[in-house]
Amino acid sequence: MKSASRIGEAVGWVGMGLIGGGMLLALVDTVRFSAEGEDLTSAHNAPWWQVTVLLGALVFFPVVWRDLRESDPVPAERHGRIRAVFLLVVSALSVCVTVISFSPDTFTALARTPGDYGPNPVGASLWVVPLTITLG
Repeated sequence: MKSASRIGEAVGWVGMGLIGGGMLLALVDTVRFSAEGEDLTSAHNAPWWQVTVLLGALVFFPVVWRDLRESDPVPAERHGRIRAVFLLVVSALSVCVTVISFSPDTFTALARTPGDYGPNPVGASLWVVPLTITLG
């Protein structure tokens, strides 16, 4: 029983690491591309990634706050129905945003025709943000 709870805890921390890493990547991309004069809100780089950062923050900060406040939370408190529904809704929204923000023309193998291929490092890097947060 103890090893199962440790595996669940490890998976939870990996998820939190992915969410935190995605939010950190968003910060790095914002600073980097803003310094280069890139437009982060153009039609090709739609601000969908910002929605995912907000969704990630809605999960990340309350969980970290709870873990810092309570050294050993009671299992019944950790997995309440309200929290489970909240996480399911945030996960579903995050998946939707990730799918909507994907631009296949950024990647050579997915472009419909060779003329459609338009490398866009800003778009590709910003798409990794919602992908990472969604995986978390």
